[in-house]
Amino acid sequence: MISRYWRMRAILDWRANLFSIFVNNMSHRVLKGALCEDFSVYGRVMDIYIHSATKSNKGNEIMFAFVKYRFKSKMMKMIEAGNNKRIDGWSIIIIVKEAFYY
Repeated sequence: MISRYWRMRAILDWRANLFSIFVNNMSHRVLKGALCEDFSVYGRVMDIYIHSATKSNKGNEIMFAFVKYRFKSKMMKMIEAGNNKRIDGWSIIIIVKEAFYY
């Protein structure tokens, strides 16, 4: 019998079964809804986390996001087609982040 703790943990850790990509070099004006729309072209986006802008050593604002897909095949299609895609005038960079949790 599975204890209540492990059942609750499985419910809370649903994101652990998803496939993540790291999206870098984003405009600080990008909204979650717009990003979801752009990334849903190749598969349903399950979760998005957008990191708020921080200053780099050079004084530039750094914006990045994590986008999660349910299926690895959908994630791979987005990586192939989406790298260097222009969003809000910025050319984004996409990297696979399979073992990262946020």
